[in-house]
Amino acid sequence: MNPTLKIMLVTRRPKQSGKYPVKLQITFQRKTKQYPFGIDLSCDEYEYVLNPEKNKNKFDTRTKRKLSEAQAVINALYAKANDIVVKLVDFNFTLFEKKFYQKKLANTDVYQYYESAIQRFKDKNRFGTASCYQSSLTSLKTFRPQLSFREITVDFLEEYE
Repeated sequence: MNPTLKIMLVTRRPKQSGKYPVKLQITFQRKTKQYPFGIDLSCDEYEYVLNPEKNKNKFDTRTKRKLSEAQAVINALYAKANDIVVKLVDFNFTLFEKKFYQKKLANTDVYQYYESAIQRFKDKNRFGTASCYQSSLTSLKTFRPQLSFREITVDFLEEYE
Protein backbone atom coordinates (compact mmCIF):
# COMPACT_ATOMS: atom_id res chain seq x y z
CA MET A 1 0.00 0.00 0.00
CA ASN A 2 1.49 3.33 -1.08
CA PRO A 3 1.01 6.65 0.69
CA THR A 4 -1.17 9.29 -0.93
CA LEU A 5 0.03 12.86 -1.39
CA LYS A 6 -2.20 15.89 -1.62
CA ILE A 7 -1.54 19.64 -1.76
CA MET A 8 -4.02 21.55 0.34
CA LEU A 9 -4.84 24.98 1.69
CA VAL A 10 -5.39 24.66 5.43
CA THR A 11 -8.24 27.08 6.17
CA ARG A 12 -8.85 26.30 9.86
CA ARG A 13 -7.27 29.53 11.05
CA PRO A 14 -6.12 32.48 8.97
CA LYS A 15 -2.72 33.96 9.71
CA GLN A 16 -2.36 37.63 10.64
CA SER A 17 -2.11 38.46 6.96
CA GLY A 18 -5.53 36.89 6.37
CA LYS A 19 -3.97 34.14 4.26
CA TYR A 20 -3.74 30.41 4.89
CA PRO A 21 -0.76 28.03 4.77
CA VAL A 22 -0.29 25.67 1.84
CA LYS A 23 0.71 22.21 3.03
CA LEU A 24 1.50 18.77 1.71
CA GLN A 25 -0.70 16.11 3.26
CA ILE A 26 0.50 12.53 3.28
CA THR A 27 -1.76 9.68 4.29
CA PHE A 28 -0.35 6.23 4.96
CA GLN A 29 -2.05 3.36 6.77
CA ARG A 30 -4.84 5.64 8.03
CA LYS A 31 -2.36 8.05 9.54
CA THR A 32 -2.14 11.59 8.16
CA LYS A 33 0.61 14.18 8.50
CA GLN A 34 0.93 17.64 7.03
CA TYR A 35 4.13 19.37 5.96
CA PRO A 36 4.19 23.14 5.37
CA PHE A 37 5.60 24.56 2.15
CA GLY A 38 6.27 27.97 3.72
CA ILE A 39 3.77 29.62 1.37
CA ASP A 40 0.62 31.46 2.45
CA LEU A 41 -2.21 32.16 0.01
CA SER A 42 -5.77 33.43 0.09
CA CYS A 43 -8.52 31.15 -1.21
CA ASP A 44 -8.64 33.03 -4.53
CA GLU A 45 -4.87 32.89 -4.91
CA TYR A 46 -4.90 29.16 -4.20
CA GLU A 47 -7.56 28.63 -6.88
CA TYR A 48 -5.40 30.59 -9.31
CA VAL A 49 -2.34 28.46 -8.47
CA LEU A 50 -4.35 25.29 -9.07
CA ASN A 51 -5.82 26.48 -12.37
CA PRO A 52 -4.29 29.70 -13.77
CA GLU A 53 -6.17 29.57 -17.09
CA LYS A 54 -9.58 29.40 -15.44
CA ASN A 55 -8.84 32.33 -13.09
CA LYS A 56 -6.59 34.47 -15.30
CA ASN A 57 -8.61 37.70 -15.04
CA LYS A 58 -8.73 37.89 -11.23
CA PHE A 59 -5.27 39.39 -10.60
CA ASP A 60 -2.94 42.03 -11.99
CA THR A 61 0.30 41.08 -13.76
CA ARG A 62 2.52 41.59 -10.71
CA THR A 63 0.37 39.36 -8.52
CA LYS A 64 0.18 36.75 -11.26
CA ARG A 65 3.97 36.68 -11.43
CA LYS A 66 4.24 36.13 -7.67
CA LEU A 67 1.60 33.41 -7.81
CA SER A 68 3.41 31.73 -10.70
CA GLU A 69 6.57 31.66 -8.58
CA ALA A 70 4.58 30.18 -5.68
CA GLN A 71 3.14 27.60 -8.07
CA ALA A 72 6.64 26.65 -9.23
CA VAL A 73 7.83 26.19 -5.63
CA ILE A 74 4.77 24.13 -4.73
CA ASN A 75 5.17 21.93 -7.81
CA ALA A 76 8.89 21.42 -7.14
CA LEU A 77 8.33 20.46 -3.50
CA TYR A 78 5.46 18.14 -4.46
CA ALA A 79 7.67 16.48 -7.09
CA LYS A 80 10.47 16.09 -4.54
CA ALA A 81 8.09 14.53 -2.00
CA ASN A 82 6.60 12.21 -4.61
CA ASP A 83 10.08 11.15 -5.75
CA ILE A 84 11.05 10.34 -2.16
CA VAL A 85 7.86 8.34 -1.59
CA VAL A 86 8.39 6.34 -4.79
CA LYS A 87 12.01 5.54 -3.92
CA LEU A 88 11.31 4.46 -0.33
CA VAL A 89 10.86 0.70 -0.24
CA ASP A 90 9.28 0.66 3.21
CA PHE A 91 7.61 4.03 3.74
CA ASN A 92 7.55 5.59 7.18
CA PHE A 93 7.05 9.22 8.14
CA THR A 94 10.34 9.57 10.01
CA LEU A 95 12.42 8.44 7.06
CA PHE A 96 10.37 10.61 4.69
CA GLU A 97 10.91 13.69 6.88
CA LYS A 98 14.63 13.05 7.08
CA LYS A 99 14.94 12.86 3.29
CA PHE A 100 12.47 15.67 2.58
CA TYR A 101 14.08 18.21 4.91
CA GLN A 102 17.74 17.35 4.38
CA LYS A 103 19.71 20.09 2.66
CA LYS A 104 21.40 19.18 -0.54
CA LEU A 105 24.98 20.25 -0.87
CA ALA A 106 26.74 20.91 -4.10
CA ASN A 107 28.09 17.63 -5.42
CA THR A 108 31.51 19.01 -6.17
CA ASP A 109 32.58 21.25 -3.30
CA VAL A 110 34.65 19.46 -0.66
CA TYR A 111 34.63 22.44 1.68
CA GLN A 112 30.83 22.54 1.91
CA TYR A 113 30.88 18.96 3.16
CA TYR A 114 33.59 19.84 5.65
CA GLU A 115 31.56 22.78 7.00
CA SER A 116 28.48 20.59 7.26
CA ALA A 117 30.37 17.88 9.14
CA ILE A 118 31.95 20.42 11.50
CA GLN A 119 28.52 21.87 12.30
CA ARG A 120 27.07 18.39 12.97
CA PHE A 121 29.90 17.64 15.39
CA LYS A 122 29.39 20.95 17.19
CA ASP A 123 25.65 20.28 17.43
CA LYS A 124 26.45 16.96 19.13
CA ASN A 125 28.89 18.69 21.52
CA ARG A 126 31.83 16.84 19.95
CA PHE A 127 34.06 19.89 19.92
CA GLY A 128 37.35 17.96 19.80
CA THR A 129 36.37 16.19 16.61
CA ALA A 130 35.03 19.44 15.17
CA SER A 131 38.37 21.08 15.96
CA CYS A 132 40.30 18.33 14.15
CA TYR A 133 38.08 18.72 11.10
CA GLN A 134 38.49 22.50 11.25
CA SER A 135 42.29 22.12 11.35
CA SER A 136 42.35 19.82 8.34
CA LEU A 137 39.95 22.15 6.49
CA THR A 138 42.23 25.12 7.14
CA SER A 139 45.24 23.13 5.94
CA LEU A 140 43.47 22.05 2.75
CA LYS A 141 42.25 25.59 2.05
CA THR A 142 45.80 26.88 2.43
CA PHE A 143 47.04 24.25 0.00
CA ARG A 144 44.19 24.70 -2.50
CA PRO A 145 41.62 27.50 -2.02
CA GLN A 146 38.96 25.69 -4.07
CA LEU A 147 38.64 21.93 -4.22
CA SER A 148 36.15 19.61 -5.88
CA PHE A 149 35.85 15.88 -5.35
CA ARG A 150 36.98 15.19 -8.91
CA GLU A 151 40.31 16.87 -8.17
CA ILE A 152 41.14 14.44 -5.38
CA THR A 153 43.39 11.89 -6.99
CA VAL A 154 46.40 9.89 -5.91
CA ASP A 155 48.66 12.56 -7.39
CA PHE A 156 46.82 15.31 -5.51
CA LEU A 157 47.11 13.41 -2.21
CA GLU A 158 50.80 12.76 -2.72
CA GLU A 159 51.39 16.42 -3.52
CA TYR A 160 49.37 17.50 -0.49
CA GLU A 161 51.27 15.11 1.76
